[in-house]
Amino acid sequence: MSEPFVVLRGRVECRREPCGALGLTLLGHGDAPGLVRVSFAGPAPAGLPEMLDGALVHRLSPAECSISSAGDRWVLRAASVHVHRDVGEAFYAAVPPRRAPLGKRLIWRLVLAVAGRPLGRRMLSRLRRSRQ
Repeated sequence: MSEPFVVLRGRVECRREPCGALGLTLLGHGDAPGLVRVSFAGPAPAGLPEMLDGALVHRLSPAECSISSAGDRWVLRAASVHVHRDVGEAFYAAVPPRRAPLGKRLIWRLVLAVAGRPLGRRMLSRLRRSRQ
């Protein structure tokens, strides 16, 4: 058998979709940080449990895939397979968020300080009503 094209480690959730284009979705974590979602455009195989402990996904042919986990193997017919990897954590580690400008931080600090007092809340409420 060829190398698996998706390797999921730890707990893998198997979500079945009775209607719609995608019949089965596997949710788990791969080697890189972040969630990995593998969706199959075909019905889920019989006997596939709700949770797996690790999973390997192999492409057997253009229309067939196999899922193996802990010595068990399921073959399913899938017209297509969609793999989505959550790269948000790696992206935000490489591109830190921009710090808000000093003026904006001071204005919001003032608004929150005013809103923290009963007189300030009444004043902000009147200001809001006059703008409507």
